[in-house]
Amino acid sequence: MLLPEIAAELLKRRDADQEARKCAERSKEHEDGLSIQTIDRDNTAWLKVVISEHGWPGITLVGEDGADAARLLAQHADQDLAFQKKALELLRLAVAAGQAPARHSAYLIDRVRVAEGKRQLYGTQYHGVGAGAALYAVEDPERLDERRDYVGLEPHADYDRRMRSTQAAEHGTGLPPERTAMTGDHLPIPPAEYVELIAQMTGYACLLVTDEHNNPLLLRASDSSNRWQWPGGNMEKGEDPLTTALREAEEETSLGHWDDATAHLLVAHFVSRHPLWPKPHAGWLFDGGQLTEKQIAAIRVDPNEHYEYAVRPLDAWREVLNQDDFEVLGLALEARHTGCVRYHVTDSI
Repeated sequence: MLLPEIAAELLKRRDADQEARKCAERSKEHEDGLSIQTIDRDNTAWLKVVISEHGWPGITLVGEDGADAARLLAQHADQDLAFQKKALELLRLAVAAGQAPARHSAYLIDRVRVAEGKRQLYGTQYHGVGAGAALYAVEDPERLDERRDYVGLEPHADYDRRMRSTQAAEHGTGLPPERTAMTGDHLPIPPAEYVELIAQMTGYACLLVTDEHNNPLLLRASDSSNRWQWPGGNMEKGEDPLTTALREAEEETSLGHWDDATAHLLVAHFVSRHPLWPKPHAGWLFDGGQLTEKQIAAIRVDPNEHYEYAVRPLDAWREVLNQDDFEVLGLALEARHTGCVRYHVTDSI
């Protein structure tokens, strides 16, 4: 759901941010007398409130321009590295959910890495001014353009020329966002040979479905585990997480098409190891909405996968779920209420 007031405020704050930096070269101070640092602190405090109330300001909430402005404000929150790192976590999730282009996370990844004394990945961060600006150290520079292309950024030589002619006099400032098409996610290095060297994992995706009183609906597995599960399942090749969750929910409940427009991400879940599973397992739990009594009564489970379903208050589910599943269920309900995506790690099951 679009939040026009927040979107408008983001654009207003973005414009003030950029104007202050244009004036800095001449006076080191905004024409209203507000320093860049004061503007950044105010923007950071405001953005924290927005995130606490609504989650990351993604495209659905504030539009493409608003989402880009949110990225810029987070990038300029240099006085609060802890917040920048939190914003980066949320932005990564937004990219994965299609709520922000991958290039947004690339800018903030570089900003945080430079602040931590690490080499940047995408070559977006400079120190100094204009033609005298110098690029902060880059990891594996021979593959810089590969990484940039993978997240939809222009070749670095073109970017460098543009930066030297337009960059304002802010020490370490980021650069205006490219408008190139998004060509991939935010992973740092795309080549097939590199993929073989990094962590491999499988994925699942589910829906949090409740009745009109916010009582969760779960399905009981037909296999030997008899485990209570959310509607959902493991991702098939070529699927994105939301597609998996919607397809599985339709198959497992026989309720027909689920509305992807309201299926916002609630919980990102990572299972680091499992005694019966050869790889780490990543999961996404989306909001499947509320069902009426009539809709719940119409559920027909597939006996090959589940043999019953139940709708119970959260406290009642505590009695039949393992501790980890119950924690994830609680986080999902909390995220639905607050609008803030939650992250959960399971070391083992």
